[in-house]
Amino acid sequence: LRLSWKGFSASCGRRQAISAASGLGKGPPIGIIARMTPKEKAREDFKRALVQTTRALSSLPEVEVAFGGEHSSVSGRQAKIPLPARVLDREAAMIARGEADAAALRLAHHDARQYSKHLPSGAEAQAVYRALEDARIEAIGANALKGVGDNLAAALDKSLADRRLDRLDAA
Repeated sequence: LRLSWKGFSASCGRRQAISAASGLGKGPPIGIIARMTPKEKAREDFKRALVQTTRALSSLPEVEVAFGGEHSSVSGRQAKIPLPARVLDREAAMIARGEADAAALRLAHHDARQYSKHLPSGAEAQAVYRALEDARIEAIGANALKGVGDNLAAALDKSLADRRLDRLDAA
């Protein structure tokens, strides 16, 4: 059977899947941790830390956190953050924390009703409005916690580099 547990997927037997689905136990299905390499275990530990810090920073302990996608996103009380890099060097860790911090700050400081109430018409105006809202939310976290600001900056730098906006073209 294919099992997904809090963003962690693995193949396992029927008994393990039933046990995990029923909520028995607090960790991954029996035997999965024993089969992990030290690097895989370190990555899983880091993912658990991302989930817990996302919940803490958002002040919403019941928030659901999943992994996937290129950038963080929030829908209701659900946050989706990118999977951390397989090789977790300092830069990759800061980028992953920056994406998680951005999601947590959006959960904590975004008011969907107010946002929708003042949403302008027109695609360009909405894009600017969204960018200003993102900047407002992230500034709250960056001003309150220096580490959060550093993490957000690392995630922004990667986003700009991915879109090749970090280079000046002579054209």
